[in-house]
Amino acid sequence: MTGIWSIDVPLHTIHGEYILETSTPGQTNFLTNYEGDIIMHPSISIEIDKEKGSFFQKNVSEIEAKYQKLNPKELISQGQGVLEVSNQQNNVTIVIYQIIPEIEWILFSTFPKDTMIKAVNEKIAKAFKHMKNDELQFIDIEVNNEMQVLVSSYNDMVEVVKHHQEAKEKAHELSLQLVDSYSRFFPTNFLEQLGIGSIVDVKLGDNINRVMTVLFSDIRAFTNLSEDMSPQETFNFINSYLNRVGPKVTKFNGFIDKYIGDAIMALYPDSPQNAIDSAIEMLGELREYNVYLDNKGEHKIAIGLGIHTGNLTLGIVGESNSMEGTVISDAVNLASRMEGLTKIFGASLIVSRQTLEKIAEKEKYYYRYLGRVKVKGKKEAVEIYDLFHGDEEETIEKKMETKLDFEKALHLYFQKDFVEACELFRRVKKKNPSDLATHRYIKHSLAHI
Repeated sequence: MTGIWSIDVPLHTIHGEYILETSTPGQTNFLTNYEGDIIMHPSISIEIDKEKGSFFQKNVSEIEAKYQKLNPKELISQGQGVLEVSNQQNNVTIVIYQIIPEIEWILFSTFPKDTMIKAVNEKIAKAFKHMKNDELQFIDIEVNNEMQVLVSSYNDMVEVVKHHQEAKEKAHELSLQLVDSYSRFFPTNFLEQLGIGSIVDVKLGDNINRVMTVLFSDIRAFTNLSEDMSPQETFNFINSYLNRVGPKVTKFNGFIDKYIGDAIMALYPDSPQNAIDSAIEMLGELREYNVYLDNKGEHKIAIGLGIHTGNLTLGIVGESNSMEGTVISDAVNLASRMEGLTKIFGASLIVSRQTLEKIAEKEKYYYRYLGRVKVKGKKEAVEIYDLFHGDEEETIEKKMETKLDFEKALHLYFQKDFVEACELFRRVKKKNPSDLATHRYIKHSLAHI
């Protein structure tokens, strides 16, 4: 290296833009050669050593005691990596390094370990800020874990030094990919409800309270169905099903808050009618999917859907190193119970009175009253409705034909006139033998006679 006094990038540019550039409290960036001699350090003035005939002044081991065990020669073969060093007080410092073989230099970036998470957030936030101004400073962010994010961000800083324009273009592309990746794991709709513009602005404890409609959907008897599948077949089946019904949620301005195995929990901020229309189209999509399954010689499936409208709180829960968006509300529990009741009443879609009464044009839907039921976790009975608008045509015809008798029988049942109620329910059963709700009320009426 003796006699070389210029490189591809002027030293004052590196010193100004990268050595002094920090985004984390306590962060220090510096350059050494392969011997560990300091080429550039923000707190060390570099002077030409006339005896050595170079500008190297101090060795990395002389900066602080914690760097004494740092041997740059051992790092050369690694290319890049992450180390931890500590002082006598056991304060741990993260050291990220990158070998630059073209000029036989090593670029180091160090910062206290306890600021790692903050560094991640600030680097990502800075990336988005620079993206808006077309001034990206780093080009790659891996989201597997916090350490990988920092390593990738650091490597990108090196890439910018070497290939500035190419790095900008690549950074822009990868930043867009990052936004897309985050939105798939954390619904942007959820952030919008919290009034948050970007994932990097999320803080633990952010929350908002408002009225929304909650939809639960679950595949009936899926446990039994999956017993004949391998783990891979199970995942393929669930994803195939979700790929069909999921878009029906977003079509009606809803968003999926959680996937719970084969179940879906979706939220509809605008209107309960959106949730109902979404559920009806999901049932229609299911019929087409069952044709597909039947043609393949596979078992058809049935689903149950429950919908309830009420006050709920959306927010960010967890701890500083692990957060997620969640919904805390009795409305969520009730929607889940509505879905569970579909098995008991033989319905595809059950909605609460609180949801149905908010629908302006109820007459456009086929539905019938199912009565008052006690659900787990609630002291008061809940009024529910069988909304069968998305059922098979034959089912719709039979339920509409018997609706008046069924609801009159229900009225008698809750008036404790069990004899008359039972007679009417039997009349309904004769016209619609597969009506499980009727079977249930006949059984309960007989129990009281």
